[in-house]
Amino acid sequence: MPSKNPVKTRSHTNGKPAARPARPPAWLQAAQVSLAAAFALAPLLGGNLYVGLRSTPPEMLLADWLWNGQMPLMGGMLLALFVLVAFMAVVWGADITRLPVMKLTLPLLMLGGWLGLSVIKAGGHWFAFQRFAEWGVALLFFFTVAALVRRGRLGLSLIVSLVAGATLVSLRGIAEYAGAYSSGNPSWRIFATFFNPNFLAGYLVITIPVTWGLLVYWLRATGDDPRLRLYRLLLTVAAWLQMSALVLTGSRAGLGAMVVSMAIFSLLQLRRLPRDYWLRLASVGVLLAGVVWLASPAAQRLTPQAAQQEVYSGAFRVETWKGAARMIQQNPLLGVGLGSFDWQYPAYAHTGYTRNAHSSYLDLASEAGLPALLFLFLFGVAWLWKAGQRESGGTTDSAADWRFLQMGLIAGVLASAAHNAVDSDLNAFCHLLILFGLFGLGVGLAIDATTPMPVKRVGRRLGGILLSVLLLWHFVSVGVGEIAANFGKYQMFLGHAPQAESELKSALAWDSANPDYLLEYAELSFVTGERDKAFNLFEQAIRSKPSPRNYYRYGLYLERDGRVTEAEAEFREGIKRDPNNLPTLLRLARLLEGGNRSDEALKLYERLTEIEKTPYGQVQAVPEIVETAYAFAHLKLGIRQEEQGDLEGAEARYRQAHKVFETYRQRTLPFNRAARAMGRYNPEREREIGSGHLETVRRLIAILEKKGASEEVASLREIQESLENESY
Repeated sequence: MPSKNPVKTRSHTNGKPAARPARPPAWLQAAQVSLAAAFALAPLLGGNLYVGLRSTPPEMLLADWLWNGQMPLMGGMLLALFVLVAFMAVVWGADITRLPVMKLTLPLLMLGGWLGLSVIKAGGHWFAFQRFAEWGVALLFFFTVAALVRRGRLGLSLIVSLVAGATLVSLRGIAEYAGAYSSGNPSWRIFATFFNPNFLAGYLVITIPVTWGLLVYWLRATGDDPRLRLYRLLLTVAAWLQMSALVLTGSRAGLGAMVVSMAIFSLLQLRRLPRDYWLRLASVGVLLAGVVWLASPAAQRLTPQAAQQEVYSGAFRVETWKGAARMIQQNPLLGVGLGSFDWQYPAYAHTGYTRNAHSSYLDLASEAGLPALLFLFLFGVAWLWKAGQRESGGTTDSAADWRFLQMGLIAGVLASAAHNAVDSDLNAFCHLLILFGLFGLGVGLAIDATTPMPVKRVGRRLGGILLSVLLLWHFVSVGVGEIAANFGKYQMFLGHAPQAESELKSALAWDSANPDYLLEYAELSFVTGERDKAFNLFEQAIRSKPSPRNYYRYGLYLERDGRVTEAEAEFREGIKRDPNNLPTLLRLARLLEGGNRSDEALKLYERLTEIEKTPYGQVQAVPEIVETAYAFAHLKLGIRQEEQGDLEGAEARYRQAHKVFETYRQRTLPFNRAARAMGRYNPEREREIGSGHLETVRRLIAILEKKGASEEVASLREIQESLENESY
């Protein structure tokens, strides 16, 4: 496609000809609108992670889907639709197929093929196909953008769309912080539509240098068009909003990546940057300092003192990296299977549960093997070589302006590469899509980075149709299934079993392999008395997702049905896959204790108290989540010591149990109650914990009364009274 739009002339009444751009073909307009929508809406639709069913009322469907980011599968469906429409428009309408040069294309083709092999290694489960489909759409996004974009209006419109989407989501995050601040929570870290604040930071470090690159492009523009001043003002405000939102995420890694990326951007074109750029950068810096001052509690995480106080976060991350490295060491070629990190990692972990490796590179290498990471690295190096190469034959002022956009893209990619080293940004569809979109823009704006490919139109169209239909069918299936499943979860929350069953059946009709839908339907079937059906669904879910947690859930229902031997087998299988699984260890100990195997049960209780002293028990990612399994273990061991006459040992155990229970009551119980509106609060479990705490306090009081510690007894009686009056 030519770099400039062809023009045609028409005559005015005064006889002077006037030029106007020719109307682009319909297929090009469709591709442009679809690509722009993907760039702009990716943070709204694809920033969250799929973590199972959410309780969605029907009246909240559109808001949760299009604004709150609470329906990631539906959001992914819409983003995939945008990309595939643009892809098919190019495949169907373009006269010449343009692809990136082989140095760029070959590593990506090899990466896609290797990811396909890792799907086979994973056994073709639901999560493997979902992840593979997301990578497939991201690669198509790259090839489509690279095939269309040149130094003209199309490339500029896509960059504007990217900046607009980033600014919109930044405004949303700032409004979120304002609401938290006004409600008395000034230390709130903003999420906007992302899975966590760090994911939002990972997105903003990509867009901020691109925004500055676009600003410099307009600063360098000449002419008497009055709109130029408006463009410059809007982009300056956009840069400030994005940088302010990044500060409010409280992400130290994100701020570090932003500083580095802005330094790279400034140094790459140091001699060519206009004076106005430095003035605006300084002005934004002053305004940003004001944001830091106003939001001082949120910014406290950026100080050395805060970093020292929050060593748990860094220590947990380091231990997770070590565990992921052990996974890679034992599965170097194909990894453990694409999408399988969630349930494969516990066998290698020395700390608590985590959904990802907190590093996109370790995630990719552990799931798909070191060759997959190598192919991605080779592509990145080739892309930087092409995108950053000098332009021969002299450089016009116009070409220099486009180089500012190119340098912004390069700085954004490098910032993302740095941030992905310490966080799993690429697990979010938004990050994957935007990063490969930037790759495509960089190729499109570079010199000699694409080449015409002699692909026959018939073969190209047939291949495009087949690929698009397969990907679109997958995304539509999981997206529509998510609507029904979330409605079903909401009906379960309301206690409407028939309606919930109808919705879950509909969800499985669309997405029959989703293990989360199978588990929910299994639990509902058990409650409604269809026990055989429930256990069959449990087994299907475990085959699709053999996670320690799923074995635990299955074992619980087998135990409730009186099938104790089978329940024990499921608990033991869960512990085999996760030797430190606290709920399973505790449940198995109780099961053995009830079966008159108290000695074996005591060994499991002792095992729990040993884990409490290890990095698994000491290093936590979220300190608000307190594990009460340790408290129950201390309580049981204390009861045994008291029965044997060892009152001092029993007192020490009860004190330790009380300490854990009380910490849970102060930190975790309010955290859990806050999730009540989302259907994530389990009153039965909270009552069990409260009962255990109450028993601990009563037993401790009885021992202290014998010792005459009346002052401490009075204090404990206040806690006892509070627990007796607690409402769950």
